[in-house]
Amino acid sequence: MSTLGINIRRFRDKFGLTQSQLGEKIGVAESTISLYESGKREPDLATLQNIANFFKVTIDHLLGRVDEEKKEPFHSIPIYTSKVRAGLPILVDGNVEEYIDIPNNIKADFGAYVVGDSMMYVGIHSGDLAMFKKPNGDLPINQIVVASVENYDWEANLKFFVKDNGHYALRSANPEYEDIVFTENHHIVGILTNLVKQAPGLPDYSRMLRIKEDSDERWSDVVSLAANHGLEPEQVKSLLQINLQAAFALTKKR
Repeated sequence: MSTLGINIRRFRDKFGLTQSQLGEKIGVAESTISLYESGKREPDLATLQNIANFFKVTIDHLLGRVDEEKKEPFHSIPIYTSKVRAGLPILVDGNVEEYIDIPNNIKADFGAYVVGDSMMYVGIHSGDLAMFKKPNGDLPINQIVVASVENYDWEANLKFFVKDNGHYALRSANPEYEDIVFTENHHIVGILTNLVKQAPGLPDYSRMLRIKEDSDERWSDVVSLAANHGLEPEQVKSLLQINLQAAFALTKKR
């Protein structure tokens, strides 16, 4: 097998294409792609350029004349059509929608767009592009992961992976969602490494304003209740700090 054939096969596998699909993309038969990859035939210059353009590389890359890892400051990762739901489960293992080039200093193997609000309090919102690296075998305690559920068509969630009282769980960054017990049917598909934010819009501001108003209203109720018992707001604040410190101390002992 020639260097050209090896590289065509390598890029085809990287893009998740069959020989037939690649042939359709560049306008040749499946059998012709097979001949290219086996080294039994070489494409003419026009076809070679079409292949290079499709894979977003140069002809020199295909012919093995360039050390790709040293010369290229970018690498491609697949972006899945299925979205990662930050809330209710949704499939992550779907068809690849596109490949995007990212700098080599970003250690990511794949990406998907986020749906839902269960991670909103750590700044992850619907429409954000989440990038993940594949797990290396170590348990990513307290890291944000995308985890799939085998018995539910490989549904997936974007959550913190935590260990609580000796048990593993997937935890949201939104108190409206309960922990999901991590069982033998769960699999960690990726660990979050980078996030490309979607530009905020007026609905985002309106939502945060409602949260602030709700918080202010709850605090006002606390202050009013304290006043009925002769306590000033600063005294309430001090009592809350003492209780929080005691709670943290108990957590550390566990």
